[in-house]
Amino acid sequence: MHLILVLSTISILSCAAILRWFDRAEITLDSAVSLLAEDLRHVQGRAAFENAELQVVFFEDGGGYEVLNVSGQSIPGPIGTPSYLRRYDADAVFAGVKIEALDLGGVRRIRYTPSGSVPQKGTIHVTFGSEQRSLELAER
Repeated sequence: MHLILVLSTISILSCAAILRWFDRAEITLDSAVSLLAEDLRHVQGRAAFENAELQVVFFEDGGGYEVLNVSGQSIPGPIGTPSYLRRYDADAVFAGVKIEALDLGGVRRIRYTPSGSVPQKGTIHVTFGSEQRSLELAER
């Protein structure tokens, strides 16, 4: 009985610690922005390597993004993932993260072609609670 009480207490404390860990902007927000930057770099390289047009489409509600081919179909994601569908509200790790604003010349997507991206410059503002991070897109 004593062992069950100790294990229950440890479980409750562990759950509380995990929730507090992911409630920190420097963990959750920074991880979400890093994943977005990694996805953008990967899609850019993939478009050049496959000589194809790909687009990163940002959802109207700010809840994430998806990578589509020129026909508007999802493409397979990085190794081990079926697609590039990123829904922050569906992933407990990123719960509360939002793409607050896009400065992409009035569009909600970035189009990657073998010769570069359209738009070539822009800013993506991502928030978590009262914290914000901005990801700058720059031409190479």
